[in-house]
Amino acid sequence: MTRLRKSFILVLLSLAVFTAARMALYVTQRESFSALSALQVFGAFVAGVRFDLSIMLTFFALPLVMLNLPVRAAASSWWMNLWGWLAFTLLLAAQFLLAGDVAYFGEVRRHTTTELMVMGNDWHFLTDMALGPYLAQTAALALFSTGLLHLWYRALHAAEPEPARRTWGRFLFLAVLLFIGIRGSFGDKSLNIVDAFTSGDTAYGNLSLNGAFTAYHSSRASKRVNHAFLPPEEARKTLGLGAEPYPLLKSLGHKQKTGYNIVFVLMESWGYKYVDSFAHNNYGVTPFFDQLAAKGIKFTHFYATGQRSVIGIQSTLTGVPPVPGMPTIGNGLEAANVSRLAAIAQHNGYATIFAQSSKRRSFRMDAVAKALGFAEYYGMEDMRIILDYPDKLAAGFGWDFESYMLLKERLDKTKQPFFAYLFTGSTHTPYPRPGALWEKRKHDPNNENGFLNMLYYSDWSLGQFMEQAKSQPWFANTIFVFTADHAQVHYAEGADFLDLFHTPLLIYAPGIFKDPKTVETIGSQLDIMPTLMDLLGFNDEFAAMGAPLFSKQGQYAFITEGDVIGIINDKGFLKHSLKNRLEAKCYNGPPPPGYFDGLEKRLLAEDQLTYELLKANRWAR
Repeated sequence: MTRLRKSFILVLLSLAVFTAARMALYVTQRESFSALSALQVFGAFVAGVRFDLSIMLTFFALPLVMLNLPVRAAASSWWMNLWGWLAFTLLLAAQFLLAGDVAYFGEVRRHTTTELMVMGNDWHFLTDMALGPYLAQTAALALFSTGLLHLWYRALHAAEPEPARRTWGRFLFLAVLLFIGIRGSFGDKSLNIVDAFTSGDTAYGNLSLNGAFTAYHSSRASKRVNHAFLPPEEARKTLGLGAEPYPLLKSLGHKQKTGYNIVFVLMESWGYKYVDSFAHNNYGVTPFFDQLAAKGIKFTHFYATGQRSVIGIQSTLTGVPPVPGMPTIGNGLEAANVSRLAAIAQHNGYATIFAQSSKRRSFRMDAVAKALGFAEYYGMEDMRIILDYPDKLAAGFGWDFESYMLLKERLDKTKQPFFAYLFTGSTHTPYPRPGALWEKRKHDPNNENGFLNMLYYSDWSLGQFMEQAKSQPWFANTIFVFTADHAQVHYAEGADFLDLFHTPLLIYAPGIFKDPKTVETIGSQLDIMPTLMDLLGFNDEFAAMGAPLFSKQGQYAFITEGDVIGIINDKGFLKHSLKNRLEAKCYNGPPPPGYFDGLEKRLLAEDQLTYELLKANRWAR
C-alpha cells in the first residue's frame, strides 16, 4: 500500500467521524429537521461532505504533506508514526468538538460559532456536564474513539515504503487535491458558512454544516463576512440618520435627573411561554413574578437580541448589537469606544454594583464589569450558602436565592442612588435539585421538568428578595427591571421563529408608577440602555441601536441567531444570512407591496452601519 493510498484511507476514516456526528445531530434533533424531505436530508448529507473535507483538510494539510514528502527519509516508520499520530490527535480533538456541538445545537438550535473563543474560563462546566448528565454519551464517545484508534493503527501500519523517485507525481497530485478540498470551491471565493444557506432553507443549511467548520470560520469572520450592502449614505438614510461622523450619538434632552435607584435583573432562560402572567400557559411556576406583573408595566412584545447570555449582557449594558464577524463583550468589544451604562451612572453620582450567581471569571465577567464601569463586582465565590440544598455543590451556575440575598445585603449598605445589575443562573442546564419544597414535578437535571422546578425555585428566590426589600428605606425610590438573557429554546419543539427570542420584560416600581399597564410596543434588549437613561433623567451623550421604550417610534427588534441576522416588527419578521434572504413571514395575511423588501433593507442597513462604526471606532466618542 502506497503512502498516498494510506492517506486516502485516513481521510475516509476522518470523514466517517464527521458523518457520524451529522447522523447524531439528525437523530437527536429531529424536530429541527422535520420539515426536510428524505431527499433533502440525503442532499444535506452529501453537501455536508464538502464542508467536512474543507475543515478537516485545513488542519490535516501539514500531516498529509509530511507523510507524502517525496524524499527517502519520509518513508521511514518513525516519520510516518510522527505525522500519522499527529493527524489522529487532531481528529480526536475535532471529534470531541463535534460531540459538544451536537449537544449545543440542542440548546440554541444552531451550531457553535465564536463560543470557543470565550469559554476558556468555563471548561470546568463542560467537564462537569460530560461526567455528569452526559456521562452515557461520554462513555459512548470513548468507546467510539477506541474503535477509531484500532482502525487508525491498522491503516497507519499497513503502508509499505516505495522508492522516492516514484512519489513526485503523487505528491503533486495530493497538493492539488488539498488545495481544492480546503477551498471547497472552484470559484474565486472559498467555502464559508453562508454557502450552506444558499438554498434559502435554514434546516438544510444547518444539517449540511458541522460545528468544527462554523467555529473555525466564525473566529476568522471579522475579515471575511460581507457587511457592505448599500451606499453608506443610503444605509444611514434608511435608519433616519445623518452624515455626521458619529451618527448614533444622542442625548435625551432631560433637564433634571430623577435620582431613582435601578435594580436590573437578567434572569437565565426565563422564556416568555413559561411566565403565566405573560403567556397564560398555566405552568404555575412563576406565582410571585405574576403578582409583580399585575402591579407593574408589562412589555408583551419584547425580544432577546441573541441566544447567549453574554449577548444579553452586551445588549442591555452597551446598546451594541452582536454582528457576525465582530467580537462580543469580553472578547474585544470593550476595547472599542462604546457607551457604557454603568460608567454613565457613575458619572452621575451613582453607586454601581454587578453580581452574577456563577463564578467570578465566568464569561470573564469580572473584567467586563470593571470595563463597563461597575465599581463593585461579586460572583459565586462571594456567596455563602444559606439554604439546606440536597447537594449545595450541584449548581454549576450558582444558586439564585443566595445571589439575591448577597445583592440585598450590598444594597442595604450602599449609599443612594445606585444602579445594581444581577445575572441569575440556577435555571441553566443541568438543573440541580433545589429541594422538595420546589420540586412540583419529577426532577430530571436534563429535561423540562427539571427546568420548571428550578424556575419555581428561582421565582421563590425573587419573592424572598422583594419581600425583604420592601422594608428597606431605598425600596420606595427604586425601579426594578426584570427580563431574560435569552428565551428557553431547548424545549421549543414546534416553536416558530419569534418564540426563540420572545422574553418577558417587567418594570416594577410601586412607589413611582402607580398604575399597572401592558405595553405592546415591539422592543428588544437594545432598547434597555436608552430606556434606563430615560427613566433616570440622564442627559449624557450616548450611542445605542435602540430607543427609550416609553417613546419609541419604530416598531423593530434586531436579533441574531449565530451567523444569521433577523428583524422583527409588528407585522412580521425576516431572516438573512448576509448573502441571501432565508425566511420571511407576515403574521396576518399577505404582506403589503414591498413589505419584505423594506424590512430586508432596514435589517441590512442596521447590520452594515453597526459593522462600519465599530470597525472605524465611531460608535461613540
